[in-house]
Amino acid sequence: VENVIIDLSCNSGGIVIACQKALAYLLGHGNMLQYDVHTDTTYHKYTTCDLNLDGEIDSADTAYYQRLVNSTYIDENGNEQTDGRSLNFAILTSFNSFSCGNLFPARCYDAGIPIIGKRSGGGSCTIMKAATADGWPYNYSGSWRWTFSDGSNVESGVPVTKELTYDQFYDNEALQNVMNELFGKN
Repeated sequence: VENVIIDLSCNSGGIVIACQKALAYLLGHGNMLQYDVHTDTTYHKYTTCDLNLDGEIDSADTAYYQRLVNSTYIDENGNEQTDGRSLNFAILTSFNSFSCGNLFPARCYDAGIPIIGKRSGGGSCTIMKAATADGWPYNYSGSWRWTFSDGSNVESGVPVTKELTYDQFYDNEALQNVMNELFGKN
């Protein structure tokens, strides 16, 4: 396996912590950037995860991440190892990629991972829950918005590196050609 396409084209959102864990496997961290419109404050949330599931967050998790995505990695003893593998990643998005389905590709876009397909559907505010005085629950958009690393809002979606037609989304030959184009293989 050389090329991995993570398909978020039908991901309409989910739980942020699950998004952060998935990002940690791909990027080595699940860091998030948020902007609070009421206080004009930017927050950088640092996230590390127990990637190798040994019950501890330590350097072995970094080695696990490196080995997953790189052909050269540092093992648990601090020695450089090579397994001859290097994976190329791309994220497939569409207008249906919303909320966390938009946040994941935004973080990947900032990390330089190609976004293919169509611009994601946006969605950047935290969802808040409340109740009226007589107990009726309701949801509303909160004041915190997810942002790109440059501070711009992800509300309008994540731009694509390579636009695809919808009939190319599941055409293996077309996807292989896109990956070859993006990663310099003929």
